[in-house]
Amino acid sequence: MLKMIICDDKIFCSSFEDLVIEICRERNLKYEIFMFYETVKLKKFLEDNNDIDLIFLDIELKKTLGYELGNYIRNVLNLQKIDIVYISNNSSYAMALFKTRPIDFLIKPIKKEDLRNVLDQYLKLNKEKKEFFKFKNKIGYQKIDVQDIYYFESENKIVKIHCTNNIIKFYGKLNDVEQKLNDSFIRIHSSILVNSVYIAQFKYNEVKMINGELLPISQSRRQYIRKKQMDRWENNS
Repeated sequence: MLKMIICDDKIFCSSFEDLVIEICRERNLKYEIFMFYETVKLKKFLEDNNDIDLIFLDIELKKTLGYELGNYIRNVLNLQKIDIVYISNNSSYAMALFKTRPIDFLIKPIKKEDLRNVLDQYLKLNKEKKEFFKFKNKIGYQKIDVQDIYYFESENKIVKIHCTNNIIKFYGKLNDVEQKLNDSFIRIHSSILVNSVYIAQFKYNEVKMINGELLPISQSRRQYIRKKQMDRWENNS
């Protein structure tokens, strides 16, 4: 079941919903669509429903800008798994949107082919990105969706997994952890392995996470981290 939200004015929502339904039926997708015309009700809905998959969000909403709502979704509600697609009449907001990590940007009037490409991209990304980190601790064998992990931290043979909602510990080595993970995880320090998806800002000697936490970059790794930063910008440009 693909759960989606459309947030725009009433006239646009109706016609856009028709396009979404057409494409979902073409792809034999089960779907559920929620429509909102104002941000207050949408915020309240998201506070109580964190299982939404995809939000189509107009940038020029009446009482707030869409990317401000995107920041609220990411940084206040801490909903990191929801994918956001922004909708606008122009593309001048591109840089302001970057920190909220949208998967795409649609320009009005929306063409069916463009929307189809966005949905296909979403399906492809979510099929590929479902990945788990497996480990054993005193409870037994465990697995965590890597999307729920901010970073790993090692201290005296204990590895701490800093997740979006809690911290989990197990005995192990960070080198072994690193070998099990994909390239989105960056070793910024001998004792810290960060999920770059959740990095809000790269600095010279530290990174700032989206939750405001600052993590140190060791001197020996600064050149490597700068290269990673450049690669990230190029891939998102």
